[in-house]
Order: sequence, then C-alpha cells, then structure tokens
Amino acid sequence: MPSARPWREQDLAPLSQPEVEMVQGEEGKPVLFKAVVQVRPAVKLGDFEHFGFSPKIEAVDETMVEKVVDELRDDQAGLEPVRAVAPRRATTRSSRSSAPVTASPSMGAHRSACP
Repeated sequence: MPSARPWREQDLAPLSQPEVEMVQGEEGKPVLFKAVVQVRPAVKLGDFEHFGFSPKIEAVDETMVEKVVDELRDDQAGLEPVRAVAPRRATTRSSRSSAPVTASPSMGAHRSACP
C-alpha cells in the first residue's frame, strides 16, 4: 500500500499545502492523483573559505556620525497636532509716560497701572 505522505519517503520538507489533481477515478480501477507541493531547493555550497574577499572598512569622522544621527532623527520624527495658541500681546512704552502700554487684538491698547 502506498504511503499517505510520499514526501517523507523522498526526504522532502514541503513548504505549502499540495495542489491535488485527480488523474484517474474510474470505478474498478485504482485511484490515481497528482500532488504538486513547494519544497526547499537543494543547495550545495562551494568553496567559500578560500574566497578572495576582504571587507573594506572606511574611517568614520564626527561629521559622518552627525549626518547619520540627523538622518535617523528625521526618520523617527513625527508631526503632532497642537491646539491653537492665543496671539502674544505686544508691550511698548508710551512716549508721554514711563508706564508700558499693552496692545491686545481684542481689547485695543490701554495704559498699565504699574510703573
């Protein structure tokens, strides 16, 4: 009797569920089907120990570090909504008195009681 898991017999590790296609299903004949499944590819490494590669390491200076830090800071920065801020009041001195004059967009100008 054929195995229910033929990939075990062939030492395969399926990566997906099989796509099954019925090949023969007539009465009185054996049921035949075809299953297609993705498996890991066979990989054979070459001679990597004698590969003529050596990494080139460049010197790093403070300017390069600051540039990378600035880029990372910009990448991580976010915009957040803020509440509307009331306009600042402008304070000036009147030419007739030493008391400051405070201007407010909603109230107009008035003379302060404090010297």
